[in-house]
Amino acid sequence: MRARLNVITHLLNMIDYEDLTPQPIVLPPRQDEGGYVRPPLSDQTFIPEIY
Repeated sequence: MRARLNVITHLLNMIDYEDLTPQPIVLPPRQDEGGYVRPPLSDQTFIPEIY
């Protein structure tokens, strides 16, 4: 396990790194809900939780 981490660290250190963090986005204030009505649960699709 430690050998794999050493290899991964070595490979990542070989690549030049540049901070690509984007600038924060300025969002306008939220609008009123506008009368949105959520559909009933029977019409919605859910992914089952396996884990």
